[in-house]
Order: sequence, then C-alpha cells, then structure tokens
Amino acid sequence: MLRDKIVIGTKDSAVRACMLREPELTLDKAINMCRTSERTTSQLQKLQSGHQTTTLPENQVNYAHWKQKKKPTPYPKQKYKKDKQDKGSTPQNSTHVTKCKYCGGFHAKSRKKCPAYGQTCKKCNKPNHVPSVCRQQKVHALGDEDYDDDKCDDSYSETDSDFTYAITSRQGKQWFAKVNLTCQGQSQDVICQLDSGSTCNVISFIQYSRVVQHGDPPLRRTNSSLNLYGGKSTLKPRGKATI
Repeated sequence: MLRDKIVIGTKDSAVRACMLREPELTLDKAINMCRTSERTTSQLQKLQSGHQTTTLPENQVNYAHWKQKKKPTPYPKQKYKKDKQDKGSTPQNSTHVTKCKYCGGFHAKSRKKCPAYGQTCKKCNKPNHVPSVCRQQKVHALGDEDYDDDKCDDSYSETDSDFTYAITSRQGKQWFAKVNLTCQGQSQDVICQLDSGSTCNVISFIQYSRVVQHGDPPLRRTNSSLNLYGGKSTLKPRGKATI
C-alpha cells in the first residue's frame, strides 16, 4: 500500500524511525511527518549558510586578537633622560637637597657644597656663615607662651647642671636655664631661654611684674629698638629695668 512505500522509500532514517514508532500510522500522518522533516532541514541549511557569510575565517580572528594585545613601542630611555636633564629645574638627587642654615641656599648636606664654609661673617666676624643668616641680632622675648605643651614634645635632655635644660620643639632644639632674678628686694626663679646671638636680655612685662611682685612696676624710658631675627622686623620695648 502507499503508506508502506512512503515509510520504506524515505531517505531520512530519523523520520523513518519516527513513523515506525507510531502505533496508528496513517497515510496523512506519514505525509505530514515527511513534510515537517523537509521544512526543518531547509531552515537549518539556510541558517548555516547565513552564519558562514558573517563568520570570519579562524586565522583572521586570531590575527585580529593578536593585534589588539600588541602594545605600543615605548620611547628610548636615553631620550627620556636627555629631555629630563634639559629642563634643569630639579636636581637628580632632589631628595637629598635641603635648605642650609649657614648660607641660606639649597644644596646637599655637605660642607664642600656650602659656599659659606670657610667664609667669615661681616656682621659678627664668626666663621662658616653669611650675614643674611647671622643670628647676632636675634632677640627672643621670653614669656609664658614659650612653655605651651602643644609646641614642645615630651622628650628633653639634661646637661651636667641641674638648672640647664635642652627642649626639642618643632622649631628645633632650644636651651633654657633656671635663673634667680632679684629686683627691689624681691627674688624669684625664672626659666630663661639662652640665646648666644642676642645683644640684650629681654623679659615680658608680665614676668617682670611677677618678679617684683607689683601689678604695675615702674620702668625707665628708652629710645632703643630691638631688631628681630633676620633684621627685617623691629620691636619697640615698653621700657627698661635693672635686675
């Protein structure tokens, strides 16, 4: 019969197996199964042909992938160093260059690099520094604010004398001594800062009032002016007294 001829004559073994597994296979079912198989095969062929037209060959894909990973060639190191040296604004060992307290300039920490080494200051006639950084005329007014705990750390060292102290602050090492001041029959111990560059002794009016134990102690008039450290600023004293 015609149904059996379709089952036996089909070239698709998968379709033939499906028709043989059908318990109630009719002629219409056999025809529909064959048509469905033909349409499915045709669609698969179209999809495969379209995919092949948009897909690059394997060697081209690998070549494009390799080009993306390729990095640009850097500039030669010698050329970079030359450009950096041409600028001439920053020394190569910039981390070792500091401001010198003897000449006021910037150079490495070495006496051979300092132009002031071996020179004599024209202001104080002392060696190894220039007048612009001379401390000869430095005047420091001693007051209660000099002992603020926020400005000094806890570390200090004592010398052989029980009354001389070295305090390391953010401004550097400063030396202090306990001095017994006597004025108008009154005596009091006062912590004074030692300054070898000063040409006069300076005390605050409040501290002087505590020494003489007088709220408004008398002072002698003076026309002198005090030149502060660096010589750029002056200080007009309130008066002078003998202690």
